[in-house]
Amino acid sequence: MPALDLPPAYQRLTQTLLARYAPDAEVWAYGSRIHAAAHSGSDLDLVLRNPIHPNQAQPRLHQLTDAIEESHLPILVHVHDWALIPEHFRREIERAHVALQTPRVASVAEEP
Repeated sequence: MPALDLPPAYQRLTQTLLARYAPDAEVWAYGSRIHAAAHSGSDLDLVLRNPIHPNQAQPRLHQLTDAIEESHLPILVHVHDWALIPEHFRREIERAHVALQTPRVASVAEEP
């Protein structure tokens, strides 16, 4: 099982920004930070998905990327929208990723 190679303070800040700007998105990390190939300057690769409708674009993606750029994270973070990436890239990410955020999705039984 891959693990995220990211200092705890960076991970906390990243998760705080995700919760604020993409609370309904499922967020996966992939790339060198989960393959034990990371070094201190490695970037963080993230992809956001709608957990119910994966092909639906993330409406607040630009707000999230702006917030990450303005944050104190001393690493480069690449954020992609699952709905906008090619199928071959999706398959590659599905093979190896770490879930950073899994929003609670209301089941049909919970709906009024």
